[in-house]
Amino acid sequence: TEFNTDISGWSYLFSVDVNGFIETVDHMSVFAATTPVKKKRGRPPKQQVPEEGEGPEDAEAEAAKKARRALNRFNGMTVEEVMSRTLPDVIGHNLDILIIGINPGLLSAYKGHHYPNPGNHFWKCLFLSGLTDQQLNYTHDQDLPQKYGIGFTNMVERTTPGSKDLSNKEIREGGKQLLDKLQRYQPRIAAFNGKGIYEIFCKETFGIKAKNLEFGLQPYKIPQTETVCYLMPSSSPRCAQFPRAQDKVHFYIKLKELRDQMKDQVQSADVVETQYSFDLQLAKGTGHMTTNRTPVGSSLHTLKTLFMSVCNNNHPVRRSWNSQGTIRN
Repeated sequence: TEFNTDISGWSYLFSVDVNGFIETVDHMSVFAATTPVKKKRGRPPKQQVPEEGEGPEDAEAEAAKKARRALNRFNGMTVEEVMSRTLPDVIGHNLDILIIGINPGLLSAYKGHHYPNPGNHFWKCLFLSGLTDQQLNYTHDQDLPQKYGIGFTNMVERTTPGSKDLSNKEIREGGKQLLDKLQRYQPRIAAFNGKGIYEIFCKETFGIKAKNLEFGLQPYKIPQTETVCYLMPSSSPRCAQFPRAQDKVHFYIKLKELRDQMKDQVQSADVVETQYSFDLQLAKGTGHMTTNRTPVGSSLHTLKTLFMSVCNNNHPVRRSWNSQGTIRN
């Protein structure tokens, strides 16, 4: 016969024989039995699926599952169908900045827009740097040339799941096509979105194997143009050196400063300063000299003819005219 009793927090199990003698006594702490076990922090280990349970049917089911996910991602289109698409350039003449990528990804080709991946930092950095005055997204890429002077192109036109799927031959050929494009449209700045793109372009275009490249303005111009090259980190979230948007925005700010500086230089060069003199008494005798803007020819002879009656070497006065032939006081 066995019976159990609790004494002072301990549980005793008695075993009694037929004669009434206690044979064994087992005891344990009631408190020990009820004390909670402290759990370890962190995620529980994943359950390993035994490999021997996998068979051809399981592999086929997994492949079918992946295919369904791909179809859902591209609204019923297969990856092969998406790869057959191309992404049109957003480009034109008189651009301030031309953004250059390596080649279209699947989502870009499917959407038909540049940098549509929500994890990509491009559009966020564009706004944080002041290159755009509001937060835009990929659906606005067609508006940027006219509103902000920014365009888009890629070195290689073919769509692939990743840039590693491109062959060296088509990358080199793409570099030649990019050079032709830059010479035709001649933007102020060719901005390379990623170091790898510029390394290849630099070797193919300038015959120089770039080493220890630094981000920012590069020392080379596009041949037969005044287009300068600017290198910035890849806007992809997979960029190991600059994984966050706030790590990259500095280079977009510098890009904006370079653009503003180049535009100011062009505007200043449009106005040419000159110096001439006139006889103040003679001017007073004929009334007064008008300060309205007067159209003149571009030749020096026209200017001499206009002021022939008042010119001498005694009283210098500064005037200027712009390239359209308009006097500016």
